[in-house]
Amino acid sequence: MKYFLGIDGGGTKTTVALSDMEGRIVKKEIGKPSNLRNIGFKESLFNLKEVIEKVVPQEGEVVSSAIALASIEEEYREEGEIIAKEIEKFLGGKVVVVSDQVIAFRAGTDKKDGVVIISGTGSVARGWKEEREIKVGGWGWLADEGAAFWTGIEVFRLLGKVFDKREESNLMEKIIREEWKINSPEELNREVYKSFMEKIPLLSIVADRAAKEGDLAAKKILSQAGEELSLMAKRVIEHLSLEKESFPVIKSGGMFKSEVVESILRENILKIAPRANLIKLEVDPVEGAIKLAKEMYE
Repeated sequence: MKYFLGIDGGGTKTTVALSDMEGRIVKKEIGKPSNLRNIGFKESLFNLKEVIEKVVPQEGEVVSSAIALASIEEEYREEGEIIAKEIEKFLGGKVVVVSDQVIAFRAGTDKKDGVVIISGTGSVARGWKEEREIKVGGWGWLADEGAAFWTGIEVFRLLGKVFDKREESNLMEKIIREEWKINSPEELNREVYKSFMEKIPLLSIVADRAAKEGDLAAKKILSQAGEELSLMAKRVIEHLSLEKESFPVIKSGGMFKSEVVESILRENILKIAPRANLIKLEVDPVEGAIKLAKEMYE
């Protein structure tokens, strides 16, 4: 038996999938994060090998693998080449390392030209048109406007003001107190700062829950997130001169579970590119990695 392997390595988890020669996924596992920007090269490579071992078949061989890693096409291209070589030695077959933007786009469409907007733990927009391409955003958790980490920081800042009586109480505070078992601002600080890379993005989920129940403070934060993502998309669309064309816009990531974020992004994109086809990615982005692995072998 021969297999393809695809990996989607992000800031909160790494998803690995094994497929048959037709591209049908036969096994999938979740492992620890592998974003080099957050955890460094050694830990990223270790986590990749660890999760790959969970799906490696006892019989047969993996003939082609596509590994997508967040931040790999920004400041970690050289490390990406080393990872490809290390995984080839570890696993065998051909291995390519690409950005998470590429596989998210490929998972959502078979078109060659178009735009992808990712808003999960981090955020980024990227587009392709013929031989041209552009990336906007994707600068990590200190920036990444409109992403879950950015949104969570905005929620955390507002909660601090609420605890200080600089802002009025809101539903987000109530949810945090009840679900996180927080009785004081000191307890919230302790909970967040001991594992802020994990806890801060979770506050974006709190904001979405509160917004769905009508909380104005939560809606304001999520609206701002939608506007920030819209600015990224606008820059990509205008740079590639796509305003009058029909093209796919793939939306990938947990922030698009928010109706507030999604509706603002949709409205703003259609204002400048009325023929754009907005597609919310309903499949796992790792399927785009499987597509790439299959194409490499063919």
